[in-house]
Amino acid sequence: MTNGHVHQLPGAGNSSPVVALQYVESRPCVGLSMGGLLVGQLSACFMYESKAEQEYRIHPLPVEGNFTSLCYESSTNHILISCRPSNKQPQVTHMVCQLSLSNVSSDPTIVDTKCACNVVQVLHGGQKQIQISRSRLFPNPKDDTSVVVCGGDESAKAALLWNVSSGKCFQRLQANSPILDITTLNINNKFYLATLTERMLDVYKWSGS
Repeated sequence: MTNGHVHQLPGAGNSSPVVALQYVESRPCVGLSMGGLLVGQLSACFMYESKAEQEYRIHPLPVEGNFTSLCYESSTNHILISCRPSNKQPQVTHMVCQLSLSNVSSDPTIVDTKCACNVVQVLHGGQKQIQISRSRLFPNPKDDTSVVVCGGDESAKAALLWNVSSGKCFQRLQANSPILDITTLNINNKFYLATLTERMLDVYKWSGS
């Protein structure tokens, strides 16, 4: 049905543009008793909990910043929230948070959902970001106990890769122009990382530890 939208989510009291959407599947085993939709705007982030068909409950996420990107990683239940530099934070900031959505009611007939978003790591980039670019959070292909953040950095003229556990930047992928988007690919059991600029798509084969 491409002639019009089939449903419109209720407004969250914020008029800034939407820059990111991420679907979240219900997974009680990792603290997500209900699923829904993560929505990132320039000045706020929300979790739209799916209550019933075309019925949602809005949970504002307790984070602040000039948001540019939001990425959900389902295997670890982590969210990556990226922000431009601001007066409060003069550097590009990448926050890795643990998401949980659970029923806290003691009455089994009543659903009282609580949404938590706990920061587990904060990573800092350069002091310049003009373009809105998407960052990426993904499990380390060579070590399933660790998670990697990859984000474009205009000051470094590169895509920077961090180990979330240590908070250390372990690699830079040089770029001639600002990186707009980043994604991962798994082809024939080989892992690749792709970065997109205005005029170039670079694909890197993962070979490190």
